[in-house]
Amino acid sequence: MTLKRSHNINELLLKYINNTISLEEAEFLLDYIKHNDVTEEFPSVEEVLDIISAKVELRLEDKDRIYRRLEEKIGKAEFTYKEKRPLFRNNTFLRLAAIFLFLVGLTVFFKLFDGTSKEEIISSSEITFIDGQGKIRVLDTTSTGVLIQNQNAVIVHQNKSQLVFSNKGKAHKLVYNTLNVPNGKRMQIVLSDGTVVHLNSGTSIRFPEMFIDGKKREVFISGEAFFDVAKDPNNMFVVHGNEIDVEVYGTQFNISNYPEEEVQHVVLVEGSVSMHQQKVPDGKVLLSPGMKGSLHKESELIETKEVVTDIYTSWMQGELVFRNASFRAILNSLERKYAVSFVLNNQTLAKERFNASFGNKPIEDVLQGLKNTYDISYTIEENIITIK
Repeated sequence: MTLKRSHNINELLLKYINNTISLEEAEFLLDYIKHNDVTEEFPSVEEVLDIISAKVELRLEDKDRIYRRLEEKIGKAEFTYKEKRPLFRNNTFLRLAAIFLFLVGLTVFFKLFDGTSKEEIISSSEITFIDGQGKIRVLDTTSTGVLIQNQNAVIVHQNKSQLVFSNKGKAHKLVYNTLNVPNGKRMQIVLSDGTVVHLNSGTSIRFPEMFIDGKKREVFISGEAFFDVAKDPNNMFVVHGNEIDVEVYGTQFNISNYPEEEVQHVVLVEGSVSMHQQKVPDGKVLLSPGMKGSLHKESELIETKEVVTDIYTSWMQGELVFRNASFRAILNSLERKYAVSFVLNNQTLAKERFNASFGNKPIEDVLQGLKNTYDISYTIEENIITIK
C-alpha cells in the first residue's frame, strides 16, 4: 500500500475511528507513524480534532484488541501517553499526541481553546447513540419514549433495548448514525426500511437515519449481528464488515466479524446472500440456507460448509454454544457477554479446541462448569479472571 498525500492518512484515521479499518490498513498506519516524518504528511492538529469532533464512534475495547494484535504482528510500539500531561502549543507534539490517542484506544476527545484543553470522557460500559450531527446520547435500556424528532414527525423512538426509525417522508441525503453496544449488553434496531438488526455485545453499527430509494441500502458493522432484512428487490442491502461484505435483497443471516477473532463468518438462516473479501470484490461466494461462509484471516480464504444455524444465533437468547472452538475464542465470547477480562497464562490451552454450551447463567456458574469439565483452575479479582 502506498500513500502519498495527507488526505489518505485522514481516510485511514477515519476508518480507524469507525472500526472499519482492516488489519492490513491499521498495520500500515502504525508503521507509517513510526517511520515517517510527521511534519508534512500528517494532517494538522486542527484537522485531526475536526475528525474527532465529527466522528466520535470510538470503542475502547475494540481499539485495545486491535492494538494488541498489532503488537503481536509488528512489535510493540515504542511510545507512551500520560493522561495528565499538559498540551503545549508545539504543533508537532500536538499532532503526535492527537494521532496516538487513536492508536492506544483512549476515549478522550480534546478541544483546544486559547492553548488550553477540555476533556470529555465517555464510559466504555455505556450504550451510546451518535446522530448525524455528532450529538452523543447515552441510552438507558429501561426507558421508553421519543429519542429524536423534528418539527413534523418522530424520527427515532426508543422502546427499552430497541430503537425504531421512522419510514415516513423521503430522504435526499444520507445521514449516518452510529450505535455502540458495549460488552455485557445487547440492542435491537428497526431501520427505516423495516429491516430488524439484533446487535450482540461488543458491537458497533453505522447506518443511515433513512435510506434513499434507488440507492443501495448500506450499513457498516464491527462485531456480531443478526439481520432480518426487509425485502426490496430494487434496492440491494449491503453489510460492510471489517474485512468482508455481504450482499442481500431480503433474508435472515448472522454475521460475526470481531476484530480480535481470526475467523469472520456469515451464517445464512433464510434466503440467499453472497459474501466476499473487501479487497477481492469479484470473489463472491454464494450461500444457501443452512450454510456458513468463513473467512480465515491468515489464509485469506473463504470456506463454506453446512451447519446447525441455531448454534450461531443462540446468543440472541443469552446462550453461548461452541463447536470445535479454540479456548481463546471461547474466552473472547465470555468477555463480551459478561463484561469481564480474562488473563490466560497457559498459551497451550489457548489453542486447544472444545465443544461447549453455556446457558443464560451467571459467570460464576460458567467458570465452575469449565473447572469441573476440563479441570481448569482460576482466580477472580474484581472483573479480572486469571486462568492458570
